[in-house]
This record gives sequence, structure tokens and C-alpha cells, in this order.
Amino acid sequence: MILGSSAFLIILAILLCFPPNTFLWPHQSPKVDEIKARKNVMVALSDVPKYLTLGMLLAAEREEPRGGAMRDCLEKAAEEFSLEPRIVKSNAKMTLHCDGTKWEFLSGKGENLIEVVWINGKVSYALAHEAHPDVYLARLGRHPLPLSLSSIVGVLQDVSSHNGSEELQSCLRKALENCLRNH
Repeated sequence: MILGSSAFLIILAILLCFPPNTFLWPHQSPKVDEIKARKNVMVALSDVPKYLTLGMLLAAEREEPRGGAMRDCLEKAAEEFSLEPRIVKSNAKMTLHCDGTKWEFLSGKGENLIEVVWINGKVSYALAHEAHPDVYLARLGRHPLPLSLSSIVGVLQDVSSHNGSEELQSCLRKALENCLRNH
């Protein structure tokens, strides 16, 4: 019994003299805690959309390593966004999903939704939602279509479904009639 209480007193003395975290449990150095804190801040900041401009996209691209998925996404985003009409650029939310990482950029209210996705080494850029029918019309000039019967019919249907002006629809119907007459 005396041996048992002596052992208890020795253990108690050791615990009081040497705090448990210095020899019983591994502890993290302040440097490790600092690195974790920085990572947490970076995760929190990456959830805040960056301002969407061509300059911001190019600056973000330069910061990424060459050959990386995010750099490829940013390169495609900058290339395509530079061609967008002002009506898109001034009111867009661009989301990049690249190799498990998500970044967001925002201009205006972010009503035109642009998605840039990296899948199996290929990047795609798409305007997923147009805020206003005028966006469709403004983007028509960006990708000229070949003059054919099917392209005129397709544009006429798109303009009608986007509530395009009656004047524009009338012009497209006239072009369609002329095309049919000449064939």
C-alpha cells in the first residue's frame, strides 16, 4: 500500500512539474498553427468573388503555374470574356470549376451567368444564363453564322423566343423569303 501511494505521489509530482503537453502529447508549434490559420483565411477569401474584368482574369492567370488546370481555365476565360459585348461584361458572374477548385468573379449584379469548366484536360466556356433578351442579340455579332436557310430560321426562332423586336423579326422573315425565292 505504501509503495502504491509513493508511486502515485511520484506521478503527481511529475505531472505538476512538467505540463502534459510537453512530453505526453505531441503539440503543434506556433509555426504549424500559423500555416493552418493562413490556409483558413485563403479558403475564406476564395469564397469571396473577385471583381470581374479582363485585367483581373489576366492577373489571376499570371499567378497560376503553367500547365495547371486553373491557368488553362483562366486563359480560356480571358480569351472568351474579351470578346463578350459590354452588356455581358458589365453584369456577369463567372464561375470557374477547374480540377476540384472553384473560383468566382463578379461584375454588376452578376445576372449573366458564365461557366468555365475543366474536364479531362479540356476547358469549356459557356454563357449559362442571359439576364435580358438583348444579351442574345448582342452576342449574335460575336459568332457570325454562315448565311444559309437553316441559320436564318434558327436565328428567327431564337429572336422570337427571346422576345426580340418585331422589326428584327420582320427583317429576318424578309431574308428568309428572299432565300427561299432564290433556291
